[in-house]
Amino acid sequence: ERNDLYVTGHFHCVDLNGRHYTEAKKTDPHKFAVNTANFNWEWVFIVKAPVVKAWLNLTLMDEDLLSGDDEVYSPKRVDLDQLIYLARQQKAAGRQQLGRLQQVVVFNKWKGMEHKDGCSLKCRRCCCPCLYTKPLKVNQKYAQLSMTLEVIPTDDDDYKESKNGRFADVPGRFSLRTGAVDPVNTISMLLGATRAK
Repeated sequence: ERNDLYVTGHFHCVDLNGRHYTEAKKTDPHKFAVNTANFNWEWVFIVKAPVVKAWLNLTLMDEDLLSGDDEVYSPKRVDLDQLIYLARQQKAAGRQQLGRLQQVVVFNKWKGMEHKDGCSLKCRRCCCPCLYTKPLKVNQKYAQLSMTLEVIPTDDDDYKESKNGRFADVPGRFSLRTGAVDPVNTISMLLGATRAK
């Protein structure tokens, strides 16, 4: 189906005194996303090391102006405390920074995923296959988010003024130009995959 997808990130950190710090950020929405959504968004979180725990909860959301935003998949947790620890150790030892680490987060749980098709829907699919598309296998419904993580240890306040936001052009976004150049795919995208068939 077609969604106006965006990603929320809730950063959590627990320091050595047990204080819990949290900060929330989100990307801009990728309007009319069908199979792929692109963001190219950068978030900067300031952390005072050492920490006991640090993690980022990521959620894929569907922006809906009328009924409110919906959670598409259940949140996924990305642990960061080991990465922060290693970056701090590298800096203390005078060694080179860890650099950028690529990570793929797989969203594989959502509300209602245990729901099975009833007998009448199965019969209708069998009798009228042209009206009912074959359902996807569960693992074909998973979403993957590719992300880059980087911990930059510093002794000063250089990163307090860092900007968050888009850091590069975003491929695959809908525009009037793409609608005019490819009207068939545009209609399919606007209707959604199920209605277009």
